[in-house]
Amino acid sequence: MLERTALGLCGFGDETHDLSITILCAEAYGAQPFRAATPFDISCYVMAAAASRINSRCGGHSGLRPGAPARAGIYSFLSGGSEKPMNTSRRRFLQTATSATSAAIAAPLIAAREPVMGMIFPPANYPVPPEAKLLYPTGIKFLAEGLAFHGMTIASYDEAVPRIVPAALKLKGRGATAISIMGTSLTFYKGAAFNQELIERVHRATGLPATSMSSGIVDGLKVAGAKRVTVATAYTDVVNATLARFLKESGFEVVSIKGLNLINATGAVTQDQLYDFASRTFAAAPNTDALLISCGGLKTIDLLVPLEARCKVPVVSSTPHALMNAVRLCGISPRAIGYGSVLAKA
Repeated sequence: MLERTALGLCGFGDETHDLSITILCAEAYGAQPFRAATPFDISCYVMAAAASRINSRCGGHSGLRPGAPARAGIYSFLSGGSEKPMNTSRRRFLQTATSATSAAIAAPLIAAREPVMGMIFPPANYPVPPEAKLLYPTGIKFLAEGLAFHGMTIASYDEAVPRIVPAALKLKGRGATAISIMGTSLTFYKGAAFNQELIERVHRATGLPATSMSSGIVDGLKVAGAKRVTVATAYTDVVNATLARFLKESGFEVVSIKGLNLINATGAVTQDQLYDFASRTFAAAPNTDALLISCGGLKTIDLLVPLEARCKVPVVSSTPHALMNAVRLCGISPRAIGYGSVLAKA
């Protein structure tokens, strides 16, 4: 990336397209690692190597004298080998190469500061959800890995759990700087202690900060100041019972919980259907502090504001508030305006 940036910004016209980035890299740095060189060394190496390549293309008549080694050569080039003022070609090269070198040095440093959240999803080949960039369009990058589980059943969770750590290691290999296990029922189904155990497994294996979608909904309910909650889910009664236990262990009273009785195909639930279901579920137990909608497969981002207006309480849901929790782990402000009261004050 450093070499490509330097060439792209130097503005050498058509020459840029056929200069070998590999050769430039070798000529510029030799066997020296990038991190071992000072910024001035890098300036010398990049500029001298570029001069060498251009000089060779011009049959030695470009007016550039890169010399060898690179550091001595750049001194030779800068001085022109004499007391004479720099000619136009030399001055132009100096200006463009200096700009390119500055950008080349800055680019990897900026990239290195940007956190990368690696997310583990239960389905196979699951993409980064659009909510991620909708809520957090800048300052953080998102990656996804899938577990290829077979539905929201206890047996399926048991079968998928051993694949969580390998998925986390893949994400680390792709550049993740933190990990979130983005499956609510996958992480709550054996209780609060098991959720924490899964997070610790990922942390120990990768050395990275870790969290989970279940921790995200707990985080959201705490931001909401909730104690007594009404819960609408995608799950069967069996899975709902494990969620109720998890929430109780996490310090909340579940006044009512109702599910759509789904095992798969949560994406088939329309926005109107989900809004009506969540509204009816809350209406049956209205004297609570918050409405929780649980299941990462349910698309709730556009329903948070309408449901809060309807129910008059904060609404917490799996994907938006798991993302809130995940970016906070990366040191990014999780606050997002226009998506409900919880994200607005996170």
